[in-house]
Amino acid sequence: MRTLVFSSRNYFKKALTAVRSNHDLQFVETRLDSLTAPLAAGYPAVVVFVNDRVDQTTLQILARGGTRLVATLSTGYNHIDVPAARELGMTVASVPSYSPHAVSEFTLGLILSLARHIPRACQRVRDNNFELEGLEGFELKQKTVGVVGTGAIGQEVVRNLHGFGCRILAHDPLASYVSLEEIFRESDILTFHVPLLPATRHLVNSTTLARMKTGVILINTSRGASFPASKAAKSGVSPLTFMRRKQASFLPTTPPIYLRTTSLPGSSPSPMSSLRAIKLSSPTTPCTELPKPPSKAFPNSNQKVPAPTVSDKP
Repeated sequence: MRTLVFSSRNYFKKALTAVRSNHDLQFVETRLDSLTAPLAAGYPAVVVFVNDRVDQTTLQILARGGTRLVATLSTGYNHIDVPAARELGMTVASVPSYSPHAVSEFTLGLILSLARHIPRACQRVRDNNFELEGLEGFELKQKTVGVVGTGAIGQEVVRNLHGFGCRILAHDPLASYVSLEEIFRESDILTFHVPLLPATRHLVNSTTLARMKTGVILINTSRGASFPASKAAKSGVSPLTFMRRKQASFLPTTPPIYLRTTSLPGSSPSPMSSLRAIKLSSPTTPCTELPKPPSKAFPNSNQKVPAPTVSDKP
C-alpha cells in the first residue's frame, strides 16, 4: 500500500523501512495539518505522530485525496478527530502498547539520575569542575515511592522498585490500592504511568502539589497533559527535564521529570481522591501477585503481567 509518513525522523524511517513488507513508504518531515494535507493526495494511507493536527478539516482534505487509513505512531490518539474520521469512512489505527520493560527501565534511570544528581555532575565534569559540594544524593532503599497507574508499565516499575527495597504505594483509577490523597501525602518519589483520560488530565496541579512533601521527585513517562506546564511552573515546580513546548516543537507532550521545591495552597479537589484503597508491600514483605485491575481499566494496557506484593500495612 502506498503510504505517506508525516513528521518523519531518521529513527522512524529506519524502523519502518525494516518492517515495511510490501508497502510503498514515502517519508516527509513536514507535520500534517490542513495546509499540508494535500501532499497525501493519491496515498491510501498516511502515518502521523503526536505533533500532527489531524482535525476534521485535515481529514476532509485527506478523504478527498483518496486516503482511507490514518495510523499514528503512538498509543494516544487525542490528536486525531476520531468521530470525524468515522463519518468520513476512514479507519484510525494506533500503537497497541509500548515495551513495559523499556519504559520501566527509563523511569528507573530518571529516578536514579535525580537521586544521585547525575545531570548536575555531568555538567560539572564538562566544565572541568570536580567539586562534590551539592552532589550528595540519597539511597532508594526504604524510600516511599508512589506509582500512579498499574497497567503493564506500572506493574513492571513496581517490580523493579521492589528490588531497590522501596516502600511502594500504588494507585489506579479503576483498581484501587491507595487513594491519591495518601499517595501524594506520603511519597518521597512519585512516578506516573497513566493514559490521557479526563480523570488524569492535569492530575498534578497546585492543589495536588500542596498535598505532597517538600522536595518530592515527580517522574512522568506517560502523557504530558497530566502535568500542566504553565501551572506547574507557577506552582513551585522546577522542571529538570522538560519537553512540553510550543506545538511546533518536537514531542511537546512529554515532560518526564519535575522536582517540587515549595509547598503551595490548593483550591480544588483531586478528580480521583474519593477512590477506595489498599496498600502495596513494604520492602520486607515477600513478593506475591497484585490483585488484577478490571480488564477495561485502561484501554491500552496489557493486564496480563503479574505485579508484586500486596499488604495491608505500609
